[in-house]
Amino acid sequence: MEAMYRLDPLKDFLILLGEELNGVQWLDRLPPNAAVVDMALHYPLLSIDQRCVLALKIIEASRPDTRIQLRQSAFAYRLLSLYGIVLQERQCIYYRFADVERVESGYTTIVSSQIGLIADNLDYLSKIVCDCNTTITRDHHWLGAQAHKWHCLHAPVEVPALLPVRGVDADLRILWASRLDIEKRPSIVPLIASRLRSLISGASIDMFGGSVFKGVDPTCWEGLPNLRYHDVYEGFDALPLSNFSI
Repeated sequence: MEAMYRLDPLKDFLILLGEELNGVQWLDRLPPNAAVVDMALHYPLLSIDQRCVLALKIIEASRPDTRIQLRQSAFAYRLLSLYGIVLQERQCIYYRFADVERVESGYTTIVSSQIGLIADNLDYLSKIVCDCNTTITRDHHWLGAQAHKWHCLHAPVEVPALLPVRGVDADLRILWASRLDIEKRPSIVPLIASRLRSLISGASIDMFGGSVFKGVDPTCWEGLPNLRYHDVYEGFDALPLSNFSI
């Protein structure tokens, strides 16, 4: 959204939130000409289907050249499932996350995927945006149609002109910062910490992040002396990077 604002700062944004917001919200990072409709806050008694009707009516009342940006979520899933055929009247862009995978005994199992939703609404979507070419390759293999609609948009990473001076004990500290959801595989971190403890005395791992899809309870890591959990963080730049070597 920041990039869209820089490209066209006179364009207005309407943010429709259909679910409860937990954890870091980043509402302060929205463009100055963005209006927010928080349905869970203002209309808590409405069901998810009723919120979808409200969203549809707002979209139908907007200008014909309005672009609809759908971020993968339970609300977007339900909105597309109910009214995807109606949304095709506008340019509709769907931001797709990678599939949720679980690795057990050396085998990978897909726990959750949006491929069914995309298949049902492929004719109605203008673009499908992913942050990983592997996801696009898999989607093409499974669906084999309208490949031109997929686009890869990698997350921007800014490298500082001057690297921060590392702390005194940074050589023995490792940073892990991500979502605590299955697809990020946070469950392997305590295994790494246990192995690390037996190999390098004094080495430790600091974990930052929160769960979006209620994937992992961080209390399960209590009791490991070289693994510390610090809750959610306000962007990667806000982390104390100079305290870590990795």
